[in-house]
Amino acid sequence: MLGIEPYGLVYENFVANPKQCTRDIAAAMDIKQMKFDESCLTMRSHCDHTNVRFKKRFLEDYNSEQSSGIHPAP
Repeated sequence: MLGIEPYGLVYENFVANPKQCTRDIAAAMDIKQMKFDESCLTMRSHCDHTNVRFKKRFLEDYNSEQSSGIHPAP
């Protein structure tokens, strides 16, 4: 497809070593000398009260559909 090949990136590897993964991506793009602000590679948890509320609502809706016999079209 247009000569573009996807680059495989494993989330857990990036979390464990974002600096090296960023360098690997640059190398795959044939970028020889790359400078970047390492402070931009910080990771933080995105799990908060919003995620908890979403999960609760999703499960309520899902269970309601299952018990009513309503099944979404594939």
